[in-house]
Amino acid sequence: MSTVYGADQKSMRRIDKQYSIVVAVDMASDFQLVRTALSNSNFRIIEAKNSEETLQCLSNQSIDVVLLDVALSGMSDPGVGEKIRQMRAMPGISEVPLVMLISDEDVDAINGLNAGAIDFVIKPFRSGELRARLAVVVERIRLSEELTNARRAAESVRRSQAALLTLMNQEIQTPMNAMIGLSYLGLQARLDKTPRTYLEKINFSARSLLSLINDAIDFSRIEGGGLKLSEDDFNVRECLTQVHDLIGDLARDKGLGFKLDISEEIPEMLCGDVARLGQMLINITRTVVKLTEKGTVTFQVRVNALNDDSVELLFIVRGSGINPQHMECVSEGISHAYRSNPLMPGGNTLRLAISRELIDLMQGRVWVERTSEWDSSFHCTAHFKRGHHRANPEASLAKEPESVKARINGARILVIEDNPTDQLIIRDLLELAGAVAIVAGKEQDATDRLSIEKFDVVIINPRLVSTNDAEAVRRIRAGSKNAHLRIIALTEHAVLAEDRERYVLGDMDDYLPRPIDPEQMYRMLAKWLPAKPGISVDEHLEGGQSTKSPPVDISVLHQMFHNNATLVRKFGLKFVEVANDTLAEMNLAQAEKDLPALGRLGHKLKSSARTIGASSFADLCEKLEKANLNNNWSNAESLLKQIPVLLTQITQQLEQEFRTMDK
Repeated sequence: MSTVYGADQKSMRRIDKQYSIVVAVDMASDFQLVRTALSNSNFRIIEAKNSEETLQCLSNQSIDVVLLDVALSGMSDPGVGEKIRQMRAMPGISEVPLVMLISDEDVDAINGLNAGAIDFVIKPFRSGELRARLAVVVERIRLSEELTNARRAAESVRRSQAALLTLMNQEIQTPMNAMIGLSYLGLQARLDKTPRTYLEKINFSARSLLSLINDAIDFSRIEGGGLKLSEDDFNVRECLTQVHDLIGDLARDKGLGFKLDISEEIPEMLCGDVARLGQMLINITRTVVKLTEKGTVTFQVRVNALNDDSVELLFIVRGSGINPQHMECVSEGISHAYRSNPLMPGGNTLRLAISRELIDLMQGRVWVERTSEWDSSFHCTAHFKRGHHRANPEASLAKEPESVKARINGARILVIEDNPTDQLIIRDLLELAGAVAIVAGKEQDATDRLSIEKFDVVIINPRLVSTNDAEAVRRIRAGSKNAHLRIIALTEHAVLAEDRERYVLGDMDDYLPRPIDPEQMYRMLAKWLPAKPGISVDEHLEGGQSTKSPPVDISVLHQMFHNNATLVRKFGLKFVEVANDTLAEMNLAQAEKDLPALGRLGHKLKSSARTIGASSFADLCEKLEKANLNNNWSNAESLLKQIPVLLTQITQQLEQEFRTMDK
């Protein structure tokens, strides 16, 4: 004990604030001894004469330490450990340090420490020992407070960084949109070799800058725990082919070969975040290509583990002439990576560090294998759930650019955007594909045009709407000729899962992030525009309906939510719930022979039905609406017999679909 006593005075002098201590003893003499021992310290002493008073103090006041005599009335039965355990289970008490006054070191000390006390003092105690032990407790409290403050400061810095990056992203969108959009438009013209080369380099540099900005924002989200992976069904071979096409071009420009080798064991459909998987693989393969000076870069994809519910894939990227030190940063933290690889070319340190974090989020691991002094291969794994066998209509369209342009050609598109540069770019891109583009700078201007003209699609910047998104959509679709109008949101940034839900809840059909990728915009428009006679289009774009179509075109829901099973289920069930509630209101209106009420209810349910792909049901609702306009009661009664039957079929189809999704 001599060491404890020797540290006594020095430790107590470090108390630079007043701490509250509850002294729970039932003997006045013991309380006086404690008070005397702590008389020169900075403790505020509160007396408690029994366990009830102790709990009352802890409930009513801010207490830093409890000094508890285990001989206190009520503490001996059912035992010290159990009593302390009960105390520490109470809200607000578990974090308060508890020091015991005991008589029997062997029994009470062990039971109390096991139950959550942090120290003990044996009676009769010496004043110096008590002060020294409490000084240790106070130091522990102080360090805990410093750690809490440091965490709060770090969190504040992270929030500030995230806010700065978000602001930077928003402010840079307009010039980035101009650089990418205008250079793309310029490349469509007939140019001499020199100006074409300039424009190509401007376009490439703008996309590279955008990629770097997105990487910085991604890393900020990862560091702050704000980046969550989505769970969508996707075709893994289509994803890998896109990586091959992009990186293959980069390799050929450098005079290298690029070979993709995919194992036949890999299932066609997986469930996970395909965008983040593609980002990770592109970052890794691009880095290997940049670091390889000659020969061929090989990209192998193998099954590392396979069971009924999940798949773990192994990705191996090999190049020649690579300094292994340039690749080793992928298994290190970002700050250490920059210190050890400050001259890593092309921003690859950041890309590899982000890839490492994405691999962690995909429950994988990463390592580098050295085959010689200047040769190494990059290995990583990623874990996915098994997906459903469903084709991606956008991917099919991507392989048929002529079909995409054919759909857009002649379409009338209203653009609601107030930024002059964005107006110019969107209009010219649409006209380049043969569309008729009308630009409105204000919501009211757009509403006026919609009242007198017919459009196929509306592209709208949600920032311009005077109320919420859902109300703006209702105004745009007002009137029978606009009831089925497709509406696409022009977003301020790449959309996260929660943002996607916001736009769909607002009854919009899709969203287009800025800066605008022309090819992405064309594919999106082609997905929502109706096919023209004589134009061959992938059957999945049309829903793949047979002669006897099911009541719900379930592909509409999957397209809307990008095969996110959770959102497909959520909004499918939500429609059934709303439809049943509305049907109950219809029955009431029918009993009261209230035809106008039936018309309003039909109008209300029609839009929701079309949104989920229940076109036949929407048609019945629309006929009910027209029955009111024509004052045709017998027609309304006939429709009211068909609507519940079709709703039952819809419910059964959705339930079957959800059971299939669960398998």
